[in-house]
Amino acid sequence: MPRVVFIDLAKALCIVLVVVGHYDPAGEPLWWAKTREFIYLFHMPLFLFASGYVYRLTLRAGESYGAFLRKKLRRLMLPYLVVSCLIITLKLLSSGGLYVENPVTPVSYLRMLAYPEAGYFLWFVWSLMETFLLVRIFSRAKSGEAWFFLFSLLLYFLPVEFTRMFCLTQTKGYMVYFAAGALACRCFSGAGGESPLVPGCRRVTGNPWGVRLFLFAATLSFGAAAGLRLWGTPAWEAGSFASLGAALGLGLLGTAWICLLCLWIRQEAGGRAIRPLLSLAAASYMIYLFHTTFMGGVKSFWHKFPFLSGWGDTGFAVEAAVAVAAGVVLPLWLQRYVLSRSRVTRFLFGLK
Repeated sequence: MPRVVFIDLAKALCIVLVVVGHYDPAGEPLWWAKTREFIYLFHMPLFLFASGYVYRLTLRAGESYGAFLRKKLRRLMLPYLVVSCLIITLKLLSSGGLYVENPVTPVSYLRMLAYPEAGYFLWFVWSLMETFLLVRIFSRAKSGEAWFFLFSLLLYFLPVEFTRMFCLTQTKGYMVYFAAGALACRCFSGAGGESPLVPGCRRVTGNPWGVRLFLFAATLSFGAAAGLRLWGTPAWEAGSFASLGAALGLGLLGTAWICLLCLWIRQEAGGRAIRPLLSLAAASYMIYLFHTTFMGGVKSFWHKFPFLSGWGDTGFAVEAAVAVAAGVVLPLWLQRYVLSRSRVTRFLFGLK
């Protein structure tokens, strides 16, 4: 299956945004808080959209549900359990001498079987697994992607609060973006014998000015909508239809904006320029699993030198840059030079 480069680029940008968004130390300056608030408008919708797109593009028609389930359990849940045990153990061992954010107890080894106990960010793994279990059922039907999108949309607006156990609350709120990605792949990529309609889904074709025009329009639209949401939106009641609709619209608009940006990058940049981003995309799951651990190490180190906090915004910018770099680069190094070298670690961390 040919690589869909613009989706790989979107995954790379998204994982960097995830790392940036998850760096939230106490006392962060307003400009950083607003940056993270902006990122949170669309970065997880984008991650789910890309996952849905790749799922549909790599769907094996003859694969049984059992084989599909075993593959996803090995690729998603086994690494989740291994990483959760590692993080909980590290937190327990370092709690006496280092600063530990979100401390744990020995009971956390049991709670991780139903909750993202090692770190709240791990909700994504539960939600993605549950989404795979459902979408595979719909994929058996004709126009299954459309039916799954409709089902996810109805679930998204359903005025019922789900339990936090197994991260069902997050699945309810984010599955619609996965469904949108699968539907977009079905309609635009050429999957299923259809003609590719979107330049760059399988190859960059057509008039490059079309992508530039759509990118310009999407930038203006998303910029205006995000500005209203961050600084001038009405105070809708949380969970209301208007609030949910606004969040969904911003998530999809932000996703479209990033995808168009990546189509433009694919057209304008050479292979050498985008190769580092493709490496990040290939390691995106390991970065997601380990980035908070390495950023936590930076936080702990920074707390050892209180005088650094006296540098003001400049000191915080340096701290944030070091933490984000550690959260991106060190998991990439870990996958490439440690985990990929052994058959055992490849199995435990779901690597090919």
